[in-house]
Amino acid sequence: MNSTTVHIGQRPGRRRFLKSMMVTAPAMLLPSWAMSPSLFQETRTALARKVYQRLHGPQAAITVPYNADFSIDYDALAMWVDYVCESRPPILFFTYGDGEVDALSEEEIAQINVTVSKQARGRALVVGATGAWWTGRTVDFVKKMEDSGLDAINLHFSPRIRSVDELYPAFEAIAAKTDIPLLIYDNGDLPAATIVKLASLPQVVGVKSHAGLYAFYDQVRQTAGTHFAVLGAGQMKQYLYGGLIGSPGYLCPLAPIAPTVSWSFYDAVRAGNEEKATSIIKEYEEPLIRETIPLRYPQAYKAMLYLVGIYKTNLVRPPRITPPTSSLESLKSFLKEKSIIK
Repeated sequence: MNSTTVHIGQRPGRRRFLKSMMVTAPAMLLPSWAMSPSLFQETRTALARKVYQRLHGPQAAITVPYNADFSIDYDALAMWVDYVCESRPPILFFTYGDGEVDALSEEEIAQINVTVSKQARGRALVVGATGAWWTGRTVDFVKKMEDSGLDAINLHFSPRIRSVDELYPAFEAIAAKTDIPLLIYDNGDLPAATIVKLASLPQVVGVKSHAGLYAFYDQVRQTAGTHFAVLGAGQMKQYLYGGLIGSPGYLCPLAPIAPTVSWSFYDAVRAGNEEKATSIIKEYEEPLIRETIPLRYPQAYKAMLYLVGIYKTNLVRPPRITPPTSSLESLKSFLKEKSIIK
């Protein structure tokens, strides 16, 4: 497993699979090469709708385990996937910051996508990632990922590329040349109008949004009823509000180590049980945040998975600074107190 070679192609490609899917009875009578462009687009849209329907619940950030020499420990990553998929798995989400995408090569990003999706084996919805590349390189990469087993892919463009005049043509070009459902990465500075424009593309199924309270509300409100998911990038506290206004999911700091807790909170919010949801925040999230803020992120996620025993190290790649293991005692005590570790 500790290899950076991407092995893809053991099963028919997504494009060939889509062309062979039965959409209507007459379509079955046609050879795949004779399927009309409109029918092909209808099938592609149906795939995006299926992914949209599964974009709900807590999201667990995919963080990268390293060996002592800073090579990626793909075996530990696969172990983590099994750990979170033991009962009711969260969405497995490869995002820019927590995934250290800026410290990874293209081959490493591809191999992480493949490792997580293959190990999940359909048990969890897996959202992969791209690097912050130009449009042509992103198209080539997403095409390569169509046979990886990913359910969707999060497109990471440079934070300097934020105007709708730049982003919409890029998403349009990628959607035209690939089949996998796409998500937007909003670092908190995309206007709601830009989100709405991108959401008009059938293949674009959601956004991981760092927007503040009112901007987040605008994104949810203006995309309501469009088969588009505005996913909170923050904490349980944010989703206590986000769930009420229609957001179907949230990135949860507890999901990578305690998915059952993240689901209990989500279920309480969806059931309108504010008292239970608030009690989970006070019991788990608030003390966890106090413990992890000094460690910073994604260092805190690495530390927790190291303490749980899944990752062999808590390393992050330089120039990020890895906290010494001696600084993790207070966090370890908290995890023991909550029976997350023994």
